[in-house]
Amino acid sequence: MHKIIKIWICIFAGAFVVSTAQGKDLSSVELKLMGLINQQRDVDLVLNTKLCLIAESIVAASCYNEFGIGDAVTPLTAEDVGYPMVSGGSEVAVLMFSNYMRTGNAAQILFDHILQQIETNNDENSPSSAEMLEVGIQVYETQVELNGMRFNAYIGAVVWGQPMSALDDSELVRNQILNLLNQQRATLSIAPLFPEDMISWDYESSGYSVSVRYELESVSSQANIANTVFNLLGENDLLMSADFHSVGIDVAVDLAETEDGYAVECRVTFEMHDADIEGSWLIGVVYADLNENGVYDIGEGLAKNPMVIYDAGIHSKTASAGVICEEIESSGKGYQIILFVPDQNLLIHEANQSNQEFILININDESAY
Repeated sequence: MHKIIKIWICIFAGAFVVSTAQGKDLSSVELKLMGLINQQRDVDLVLNTKLCLIAESIVAASCYNEFGIGDAVTPLTAEDVGYPMVSGGSEVAVLMFSNYMRTGNAAQILFDHILQQIETNNDENSPSSAEMLEVGIQVYETQVELNGMRFNAYIGAVVWGQPMSALDDSELVRNQILNLLNQQRATLSIAPLFPEDMISWDYESSGYSVSVRYELESVSSQANIANTVFNLLGENDLLMSADFHSVGIDVAVDLAETEDGYAVECRVTFEMHDADIEGSWLIGVVYADLNENGVYDIGEGLAKNPMVIYDAGIHSKTASAGVICEEIESSGKGYQIILFVPDQNLLIHEANQSNQEFILININDESAY
């Protein structure tokens, strides 16, 4: 059920102008309202026409329920409009006043009360959340008569969501699973697993697969998928066997229709490769711990980061999602890697005596440089 906020304000002056938003054409109030929302964010929300349809249906239902205007309607859902949403939310506010109000003032009041309602409910799932990517907005202006008095009214609805497409990045999930596996192998003093597509060897292999299905509401990020898959994989001793040094990982993240709506389905197939490793390798990830939780999470890797590997004469850059995978000469002295962090003038030093130890380098950790 959508929560209604009624705001009563009396202002005696000016005229009243009626406009409505259709599709992507936003009215001045809607544009200002969207601007206020995006001021709370590092990355602007993108207007989505399907979410606008949901917002329009919420406003239509509010018009009928509050003032008897139009027809009785049931607000649309994400499934109704074909928007496969991982998570999202909506709020609606009704602003009533006498005579004229500037559009900027109306947008500000609608925004303040919608934000207040979200905070009152302690709802972390808000349009300011970084996970939310798209928004639908509808503000309807009309005149109503109550108790013999005529009022002008704004009815505004904001709908926000994280589309399934935001999660459908199999490469990120694949890298996250590999990092989690190698962190565990490093803890057990086992050499890291190298992605199959980076190294070509003759090998014996052993393979298996695992599938994970979530209720749609339970998925919050690629890291959420990767961690769940990793926890299942951790029960298989094969992945922690020192006999295997290379792995092929195939990840497919799809939206599966269920009786109750949608679910996120992740299918992961592994092929473990047994090989003699020739040479020495440096493998790991460079990341910025943006949420300061002390571990690498999806989205924190720093790709195309210039780096130098001493004792090997390698000048290179980190690959996608900050991944390091470099062959180095075995000098018997270990290695030292210096990473030049863009725009920060920092040199990140990481020294190891084991040429095959999996490393994670956090540029936010002052002890690393």
